[in-house]
Amino acid sequence: MTHVIHATTRSAGDVAARPCAAGFSRTVAVAVAVCVAVALAAVPGRADGVSVSIGLGAQVLPDYFGAATYRARPLGYGALHDIEFGDFQRDDPGPREDRTGFAFGGAVRVSHARLAEDNPELAGLSDVPWSLETGAVAGYSTGTLRGFADLRYGVIGHNSFVGEIGGDVILRPGANTTITLGPRVQIGSDAYAETYFGVTATEAAASSFAAFAADGGILSAGLQLNLVHRFDDDWSIRGRLDLRDLQGSAADSPITAQGSGFQARAGVTLVRRFSLGD
Repeated sequence: MTHVIHATTRSAGDVAARPCAAGFSRTVAVAVAVCVAVALAAVPGRADGVSVSIGLGAQVLPDYFGAATYRARPLGYGALHDIEFGDFQRDDPGPREDRTGFAFGGAVRVSHARLAEDNPELAGLSDVPWSLETGAVAGYSTGTLRGFADLRYGVIGHNSFVGEIGGDVILRPGANTTITLGPRVQIGSDAYAETYFGVTATEAAASSFAAFAADGGILSAGLQLNLVHRFDDDWSIRGRLDLRDLQGSAADSPITAQGSGFQARAGVTLVRRFSLGD
């Protein structure tokens, strides 16, 4: 079993608008995720040591959920490898491994704040603070196919549940290159949907939006393409393209109506692996 901590910005990483406060907060969040990963490494009886991957890059994505405008934001990556119990292993092994079987691990994701002052079309809506989501992910990989499901809770920020279900076809065009492509479906609770897509009566009175009560359920669906190229045992580069359409209340929201139900994201991350005890 390999525990993997993901520290990525989802719709997120707004250092352009808030270079000090928000950028520092996200840096702290990623640091906390890495510290948790290191702490998890202190389990008795590990035979293979501990390996941690840390990456930093950039991405282009919508300004907020339902936006039609895009901007560049930072993108981080973190993963903890080589903590196994028998054949029960995580299916996202990192830049130099190829694992199959069942998987279970932790998941951490950071979402940037939605601020009306940075998006004039949202004038009158309440700001949504940046969020730190933590949870768990489970999956199964055959080596050429894999499926997974995760569930996270916003311990900082939206204080609600959000999850994702997905699958991939795994291609290896070269010894050091892996390409995965598959569907993704995002599911959120009522509270999560209301946070990002709802409009209260008070907000409606202060803005150009009609009041809207958002319900949870399937909020988006689409495809994700990932590419990992390993330069050597320690260095790799990761690319990602995510194309989705908002669904349900997310698509019906007046916030989306003035923006776009099509949401795309592309990012590149340079990753360095550090090994301890190997």
